[in-house]
Amino acid sequence: MIKKKTFYLIVLIFFLNLNAESKITIIKKVNNQIITNLDIDVEEKYLQTLNPKIANLDPKEFRKIALDSLINEKIKEIELQRFFIIDHKELPKDVFISFIKKFNIDTEEEFEKFLKLQNLELDAVKKKIYMEFLWNSLIYNKYSKGIKIDENKIRKKVIEISKKEKEKKFLLYELVYNIDDINNLQNKTSEIEKSIKDIGFESAVGIYSISDTAKLGGKIGWVNEGQVSNTIYNKLAGLKKGEITDPIKTINGYMLLMAKDIQYSDKQIDVEKEVKNLINYETNEKLKNFSLLHFNKVKINQQIN
Repeated sequence: MIKKKTFYLIVLIFFLNLNAESKITIIKKVNNQIITNLDIDVEEKYLQTLNPKIANLDPKEFRKIALDSLINEKIKEIELQRFFIIDHKELPKDVFISFIKKFNIDTEEEFEKFLKLQNLELDAVKKKIYMEFLWNSLIYNKYSKGIKIDENKIRKKVIEISKKEKEKKFLLYELVYNIDDINNLQNKTSEIEKSIKDIGFESAVGIYSISDTAKLGGKIGWVNEGQVSNTIYNKLAGLKKGEITDPIKTINGYMLLMAKDIQYSDKQIDVEKEVKNLINYETNEKLKNFSLLHFNKVKINQQIN
């Protein structure tokens, strides 16, 4: 009888502990959308999967970044629900494949196995990919017609670059930030530069960057010298591998660019193809600015508590 009581006591303690560990607490509300402690746990795993170096951050700082990320996601979801039915089963295959290739993975089966190692569910990640796809579609539909690109200027630039013997390419990472007062620019920039020195560029991006690339540690990818504006190229031209530009003014604030790697290759330019690539690049850069502007307008009308 005593043994049986002891057994029941052990079982009771076990379930009480299990219940305590799995207790769900509402941390934030965005309108009628809730964010729980378990949501933040999952978001931390997701962000660390996208940018492993974010794990270098102080745990409290990392948790705040995960919460902010979820708040931004909820704000986008609320806006998207005005125009779309959000069903990740509608995620275009080419969009999904493009995403998983960032991890050097080619198939959904491989990606699902990879996610299981991170304690993440495929469906949950697919929903995130689909929402970003819908958001980008919304921004394109809303703002693309207002984008003006000077094709003649681009063509002239490409022809000039084609005369060079070598083509310069940069593996770029960005950190986009804003300030309340222009007089605070130096202080804010110095604060960010100190953070970069202490924890590295990709980790600092998680704290300070307001760009959509923040989840990827600020990664833009490989960019040819002809793909960037003259203003940006003048900032990049003198950089060595691993160095960072001075602040560059953007429509949404300021940007620091890091040339994580630099390569040179023999020139074999298809002028028409390069012109098209540069038009696409400039269009995407302008859409990124519109995306942030639209997000900030939507955010103002949301109740966050």
